Amino acid sequence: VMDQLENAIGLADWNWYESFLGQWAECGRRSAVLVTSREALERTSVLSSEPRESISSIALGGLNDSEGLAFFDREGITGEGRSALIELASGHPLLLRLVAAWTKETYGSRVDDRAIDFFGKLFANYKSDPRAGVSVIFDVVFDGLPIALQGLLVKLSVYRLPIALEMAQAMDGGTTGEDLELVVARGVLLGQDDGFVLHPLVESLVRSKLVENDRVVAHKRAIGYFEANYQNWDGTIGSCREVLEAFYHACELEQYERAYVVLDRCVESLNRAGEYRSLLPLYKRLTSEWNAIDDEESKNLGWTWTILGCLYSSLSNYSKAIEAHLQAQEFFDRLDFGRGKAASLGNLGNAYISLGQYQRGIDSHQQSLEIDRKIGTRKGEAASLSSLGNAYYLLSQYQRAIDFHHQHNEIAREIGDRHGEASSLGNLGNAYQSLGQYQRAIDFHQQSLEIAREIGVRNGEANSLGNLGNVYRSLGQYQRAIDFHQQSLEIKREIGVRNGEGGSLCNLGNVYDSLGEYQCAIDFYLQALPIQREVGNRQFEANSLGGLGNAYQSLHEYEHAIDFHQQSIEIEREIGNKRGEATSLFNLGNIYQQQGRLKLSMHYRHQAYRIWQDMSLPLAALPLPEFTKNLVANIGENWAEQMIASEKTMAWLLFPMGYLIFVFRLLLSPLTQLQKRLNIPAKYFWFCVGLAVVFLVWKLKN
Repeated sequence: VMDQLENAIGLADWNWYESFLGQWAECGRRSAVLVTSREALERTSVLSSEPRESISSIALGGLNDSEGLAFFDREGITGEGRSALIELASGHPLLLRLVAAWTKETYGSRVDDRAIDFFGKLFANYKSDPRAGVSVIFDVVFDGLPIALQGLLVKLSVYRLPIALEMAQAMDGGTTGEDLELVVARGVLLGQDDGFVLHPLVESLVRSKLVENDRVVAHKRAIGYFEANYQNWDGTIGSCREVLEAFYHACELEQYERAYVVLDRCVESLNRAGEYRSLLPLYKRLTSEWNAIDDEESKNLGWTWTILGCLYSSLSNYSKAIEAHLQAQEFFDRLDFGRGKAASLGNLGNAYISLGQYQRGIDSHQQSLEIDRKIGTRKGEAASLSSLGNAYYLLSQYQRAIDFHHQHNEIAREIGDRHGEASSLGNLGNAYQSLGQYQRAIDFHQQSLEIAREIGVRNGEANSLGNLGNVYRSLGQYQRAIDFHQQSLEIKREIGVRNGEGGSLCNLGNVYDSLGEYQCAIDFYLQALPIQREVGNRQFEANSLGGLGNAYQSLHEYEHAIDFHQQSIEIEREIGNKRGEATSLFNLGNIYQQQGRLKLSMHYRHQAYRIWQDMSLPLAALPLPEFTKNLVANIGENWAEQMIASEKTMAWLLFPMGYLIFVFRLLLSPLTQLQKRLNIPAKYFWFCVGLAVVFLVWKLKN
């Protein structure tokens, strides 16, 4: 259902809807689009390709006589001419509302011949063109308002939110509640619980009367009102409402520098709360409309591209993130702004690593590190070292990762960056956990937790608790792991970090999966999924789907497991995460192996082997059981090809081996019957058979 189609066509994203409807129309005729419009349907491009017989029009009638009389009764309008007015207005509710308001003001609430004559002339055009009728009525009502209220009304049209009295007074300090009620009585404003709004049928007509000078003044006053009423962050996007409205009005004035500064007030809070999708269109608007006029604006526009890239990364759209960071780099290179160049290179490195392009990521971080050291930005240097440590951690080169994280830790302590110190300690804990040095990992995570609590960084505290939960899961101390993850989950819910909430739920699912409580694990994964989809974190969504696949595999519900792993693979391929794709492919191969479908198992495992080798990842990082890793640990550089060859060889050997066993059992059966018939003890009988076989082999050999 699409209401007021003529307005929808004017929206910025109408082309997307038109494309969707065009594709939808080709898929069959089992559904229908119901459209309301004040314009003829033939004038809408979306319906131009439809055969005429597939379109049917229904003229929507207004109120009938009895309904119209009941309406007039509620409005307090009397007189014998009411039915005539209902017929003149064709029962149109808006026109009847205007009739009632006009009659009260002009004729004392009683319809007489003068009113019928006046409205008869006024509605002359209505039956042939409803929109023209409304515009005529509006012009008459608007001209009938006091001049001051006319000016106020057009200025109020710049607001997007319901208009409170204080908002009206920001436009004109002398405005009273009675003034607004008068405009409501004329049918132009509608009263709601949270303020007043322009009636949708006259909204565009009001705005059409807004001349340029008044438009500029109105937007400036709107900005002043919202800036004077900023709220403190309460964990919800509602507390940023005034900031977002001030941003909108600044953009309408093309004051993009001011809009950037305004938005800076709440971007960190909204980012922490996982409101990436809310922020994305705002920064897209800035980057698409803002033409910097000097070096300072160019620098801020570069930072705007940087934030846009980070938002795309948070939404797992790494290719878009790379494009944005490259745009930022162009600005910073042109300005020779070292700190910006280092930041954009670091962000590029993170995006490349997320795509599994580890060497490109490391190269970017190395360049970033060199710039930071050259310009003496110790905090930037620490960030580059941390990113390099994370890159080598993902490459399973844990000792190199530890070296970088120790360097990060030293700088953080030197410059008094307690937050960075806590972060480096957490990263060290993760690296030592991967080396199996669990007590050292716990020590580092405990230190990180203490600092986070000391400086009051609640999100850091939650992350440290989650890391401790992961270590205790590795130690098999599942109840302690659950306790830590529950504490982490509570904090993330308390501070409104939706992305982190989904991660904690996924971690709890992992613990219950390790406990063998697969249904409980599934429940947690299913709680995590809608949150991860809400914030748009595709990588976390893929992780939860993979967890569901593993849990259903353990329950021997293989079709469910295959379905979830397939969904996980689709996302990993979509976002370009080769490592995650390989992991999901291994999992699929394992399921098919359990089902005895060896050809399919080999197909998926071969794809995974090659991806793993293309990324130059070591065998130790393979998502395989430990005994399998030990068997193939010394294969050499071309381990993937050799593993594939060995699996094929095993597959070819399975059939002849099975055949030999079958033949041997056929030969064994009569010997067993002979032993029973002779009533000779089995051990003596088979000893004699063995001697006979040895003698026969010796004889044949000679």
